[in-house]
Amino acid sequence: MSSELAKLFGKQFLVGYLTPLIVIIAVHYLNHAFVRTWVDSVILPLTVDTIATASLIAVVISIVLLAVNMTFIRLAEGYYAESLLTPFRNIQLDRFDRLAISIARFRENAKKGEPSSGAVAQYSKNIEALSTDFPSLREHVLAFKLGNIIRSFESYSGTKYGVDAIPGWSRLEMVAKTEDLQAVSDARTQFDFFFNLHFLGTASALALLTTTDLRSWQIVWDLVILFIFGWPVRWAMHQAARNWGSYVKACFDVNVPKIQEMMDAAMKVTPEKGIATSQWWLFR
Repeated sequence: MSSELAKLFGKQFLVGYLTPLIVIIAVHYLNHAFVRTWVDSVILPLTVDTIATASLIAVVISIVLLAVNMTFIRLAEGYYAESLLTPFRNIQLDRFDRLAISIARFRENAKKGEPSSGAVAQYSKNIEALSTDFPSLREHVLAFKLGNIIRSFESYSGTKYGVDAIPGWSRLEMVAKTEDLQAVSDARTQFDFFFNLHFLGTASALALLTTTDLRSWQIVWDLVILFIFGWPVRWAMHQAARNWGSYVKACFDVNVPKIQEMMDAAMKVTPEKGIATSQWWLFR
């Protein structure tokens, strides 16, 4: 029982779920409009009982967030109601096409002569953007930027090694070093922190706007809070997703050859029980 509680209240939960909620509460607490309209009746006075109650509520909300985390992430990626998201997907497709065309044009021009340093630098940026911000296939492009960043590394192992990422990852965990898996987990925790900060912060800021007199100067502070959670934190969330993806890709690059080597050795011993090494992980 104690080990299960330790897992629940481990680093990922404390940093990825509870801390964003505490940050949001602190920000809104310091906002005068929030203090005037909500805190006077909900949190103040700051007695031991109210602090304990608020802490318990924060933990419960964090646990709920943990339980529905994947659903919210998939929603933010653009997996649900895809027919309604067609205009947003068209924007992403247009960006994908522009990057692909720019890369192809550079390669054609490079055959005709030495490209300038500026063109080479732009080409490198385009290659990086296409590999980190989009899946390898155009038809897999999603409606939202976050979805395409995550799908880019979800599809990486399939494109490079023919490995389906979901069943492939569970097998990779059996041979990967503890420090490799910890690096992936830490990167995922960082992403969860910024994702929950963006989601909860934006939602709470929008809710706060509904309680503020539009003619009051307090609306300025409310809009500042909304901007911070809606833009810089969103940018940090995308960066954290790319960082998470880089560790996932590296983990496949380091460990897939090990698994392949093990399977090759096993087939040499018992070839009649083996399957083609190029197909052993295709659990589609």
